[in-house]
Amino acid sequence: MLPIGKLSYSYASLLVIIFWIITNSSSEQSLHVNALALVIFISLISLHSILALTFRLAYISRNSAFFITLIFLMSLRLLYDLDISKSKELIIGTTGGIFLFYILGCFVKFNVDVLCKYWRTTPIHFSLFLCFLSAFTIIWYITIITNTTTDDIMKSFVFSDGSYQRKGALLTILYITFIYMYLADRQNLVRSQKFYIATVLPVTSILMFYSQYVRSNSGFVTVLFIFVFTAFINYSILGRKDRLQALTITLLSIIFGLVYVSMYVPEYMQFISKLRIFGYGSFDYSSITSRLDLLNESLDQFQFGPILGDVNSDFKAGQPGKYPHNFLGHALTHFGLVGFTYMVLVFLALLVKCRSHVFLRNFLSSRYTTDVTADISAIIIPIILISFMFQTITWAPFWFTLGLIYPFIVLKK
Repeated sequence: MLPIGKLSYSYASLLVIIFWIITNSSSEQSLHVNALALVIFISLISLHSILALTFRLAYISRNSAFFITLIFLMSLRLLYDLDISKSKELIIGTTGGIFLFYILGCFVKFNVDVLCKYWRTTPIHFSLFLCFLSAFTIIWYITIITNTTTDDIMKSFVFSDGSYQRKGALLTILYITFIYMYLADRQNLVRSQKFYIATVLPVTSILMFYSQYVRSNSGFVTVLFIFVFTAFINYSILGRKDRLQALTITLLSIIFGLVYVSMYVPEYMQFISKLRIFGYGSFDYSSITSRLDLLNESLDQFQFGPILGDVNSDFKAGQPGKYPHNFLGHALTHFGLVGFTYMVLVFLALLVKCRSHVFLRNFLSSRYTTDVTADISAIIIPIILISFMFQTITWAPFWFTLGLIYPFIVLKK
């Protein structure tokens, strides 16, 4: 059994991070930061790194050198081209924060890995912890939604200040953290499918609804994609009989949720009919067409920094603020061929971590799987898809996921 101090530290660290994410994603202020939680978070990271390396509980991963180099080069480019305030926002701020969220991903992974050793011997503690997080998350967001009148919702929706992008990114990171813990030990998934219905499905529902509550299409779509991929992985490890049961329970739960909302919360029907995902507030442009137009219009920015890029290329091209909402396109126009090449290699490295061959073999089998190795492709594939199609290169969930998959500190086995 692991020392109680180490377990307490890991539990406390995860709870601090989750509290920090939730309070920021639900803040009414677009630039709100829970200062105390952020200070504790930074202190825990520093202490965590020093102790883990000093007592040889972990080692610095050589695989992370490539990704840290990429972040370092991007940071230099941002510092060189932008003023201190804007570059700080994109490097260590809570809006872009490519370095901050990479470190956050590394930190979450290390603590989850520590707890996984303990959860394998005492799975009931794994179930209780995820149930607690699920209940806390659901109650928190339901409280926010139910304490807001319909008029307040519609006013907030129409007079958006842009904070929805930041809130959508944070709730996506919250969901990735939850799913990562859920997928961390596949043995637990095989033991109980009812646990999946009791925790993952309610959290998915409230976060998808809340993403539209704060007008974030990317949050809605990313959570939906991750849920679908997780459901397929969950389905693939079952036998034929249990697959049918799990599918039936999931469908019945979704139908019950829809009936409940339509019958008992009619005052929100006006809000639901004007969800951003259906194009409300987009005028003549949908999320997809507007991004395609931005990509086509902004490709001429490439000429201002073809090799190393120029973060101010949109201003120099007379297109201020017109960024390609596509990781590769944005890397090309603002970080040149060097940044573009790095980003392609990062995408390929993430795809290498997907266990598609194992998933297909399990999915096509009618028996229980014997391969219960953790499979996090349910996180990787949706993040890559959304990054490639809809996001700029400073999208926080991408860098958080990179920290989860390729952390700079790795727990010794």
